[in-house]
Amino acid sequence: ILTLNDQNQTISNYLEQKLGKEILLQETITAFKREKLQRGIDAFNVSPWKEKLNEVEKQIKSGDYIKPDEQRLLYQGLDICFKEFIVYITQIHPKMSREDIYYCILFSQNYKPRTIMYCMSSSGGALRIRKNRLKKNMAEDTFQMIFHK
Repeated sequence: ILTLNDQNQTISNYLEQKLGKEILLQETITAFKREKLQRGIDAFNVSPWKEKLNEVEKQIKSGDYIKPDEQRLLYQGLDICFKEFIVYITQIHPKMSREDIYYCILFSQNYKPRTIMYCMSSSGGALRIRKNRLKKNMAEDTFQMIFHK
């Protein structure tokens, strides 16, 4: 059984033979993922939600959570801004929940943990468990791209 790196190397070798030039497959895949995420970030940065969450971040108190109707609207906004990223991430991780995807998106925006807890109506402990589970189940480069810019 080939590891992911072995598979990538095999594909890279095949592409090099076919195209006559070296293709760094893993780097190309990572750049593709980054581009999908960056497009979402750029769209989100000009959306009304960016300003709203920046205000929330200034005023939030521990234990405050978003109202369910407001959360639904936030998630709809994330769905619109990050459409390409969501499609891609669900293709490579089909079992990933929508909540996991929203967590990844909010984390990638560099929001403080308290703001993410507010947006997701979750405790800090629940978010730490979520992050650890994602680390186990995600490709390492995807995890690094989202959580360790």
